[in-house]
Amino acid sequence: MTNADHGKKPLPAGLSREISELPPLSFPVARDLFSIHVWPRRRFLIPMLACTGLTIAMGLPIPLIPMWVIDRAIPAGDTNLLLLLLLLSLAITVGSGLLRVAHTWFQTRFRQGVALSLRGEVLGHSLALPPSFFDREETGYLMSRVSGDVYQVESLLSMQILQLLLDVGKFVGGAVILACLNWK
Repeated sequence: MTNADHGKKPLPAGLSREISELPPLSFPVARDLFSIHVWPRRRFLIPMLACTGLTIAMGLPIPLIPMWVIDRAIPAGDTNLLLLLLLLSLAITVGSGLLRVAHTWFQTRFRQGVALSLRGEVLGHSLALPPSFFDREETGYLMSRVSGDVYQVESLLSMQILQLLLDVGKFVGGAVILACLNWK
C-alpha cells in the first residue's frame, strides 16, 4: 500500500513508511554511524570485546579436560593430575562466570550509550522539522520510528555482531585445537 492508499500526504524526502523503501546501507553511512555513535563509547566497547575473546579462550580447553582424564590421569592412576584437572575445570567455570558478568556490564553500558546518542540525534532532527509535519503524521507512527529504529540499530551493533564474533572465534579456536591434536 502506498501513502495515497491511506489518504495521507506524501512523507518528506528521506522518510519512508516501509523498511523495503529504505535505501541500502552504504559505506559512508556505516562509517558515520560508527564514528559518531560507536567509537566514542570505545571505553566500553574494547573491554566488552576483550571479555568476549577471553570467554572464547577459556571455553576452548573444556572438551580437552575429559580427554586428559580418560587418556592420561585414570590409566596412569595419577591422582595429582586428576586433582589438577578438577581444579582447572573449576577455575574455568568460575572465571567464565566472572567474565560473563563483566561482559554483560560493559555490553549494557555500550548499548545504552549508543541508544542515547541515536535517540538524541533523532530527537534533534525531529525538533527541527516544521510543525506541519507533526500535524500530518500519526503520533504512533512517529513514536514507533523513534523507539523501534533506534532499538534495531542498537541490537545490531551490540548483540548480533557480537554473536557473529563469538561464533567465528569458537569455530577458529576449535579448528586450531583439532589441527594441533591431529595434524596428520
